[in-house]
Amino acid sequence: METARQADTRGNVVFDAQIAALCFEHGIDTVLTNDRDFGRFEPLRVQTLG
Repeated sequence: METARQADTRGNVVFDAQIAALCFEHGIDTVLTNDRDFGRFEPLRVQTLG
């Protein structure tokens, strides 16, 4: 899983890498979340809730 390798992910962040990889594959460039770990997966932009 290249996305996880590039962001040097381990543990629970591997699941975030899977979500980020799906976003990249489907042309999604922004994720709406309070999970700051998504900031590792550039060029995915993170928009926080609230």
